[in-house]
Amino acid sequence: MTEKIAKCGVFAAIAIVISSLERLIPLQAVVPLPGIKLGLSNCVILFVLIQFGFLSALSVLLIKCTVTSVLFSGISSLVFSLSGGFLALCGMYLLLQFKKLFSVYGISVCGAALHNIGQVAAAAVMLGSIYIFEYLPVMLFISIITGMITGGISDIIGRRLKGYRG
Repeated sequence: MTEKIAKCGVFAAIAIVISSLERLIPLQAVVPLPGIKLGLSNCVILFVLIQFGFLSALSVLLIKCTVTSVLFSGISSLVFSLSGGFLALCGMYLLLQFKKLFSVYGISVCGAALHNIGQVAAAAVMLGSIYIFEYLPVMLFISIITGMITGGISDIIGRRLKGYRG
């Protein structure tokens, strides 16, 4: 058990570093929309989910969201990160129960879409307006692209670390 906790700590640190480095990618210069990110640290969450299970992935998600919000963006972003991240994690976990039907790409795209849905819902609550949902179709389209990218990276990681149990 102690070994599993240590490994989750290492994966949380990796997710924090990736999330920090991702902030250096000028994605909004290419796609000038607020809130657009590749979500590369979600590759780590998906890997932990597949290899260690839901609770381990949840702990990594909670640590990553909390630390990156405190260090880089503030408490209000913690609400967005956790709402999107938790919804995405739950959806990916459900799809993993049907591994024969969904590839890591499909699971990742679903996670990206649910992440955006969670964040838009959190924004609607925080702003007290349903009009923010007009932005959701754009975010869902972007989630197909970002989900395929993170799914591809997750697939590569999974192939390289095939059979890894720690």
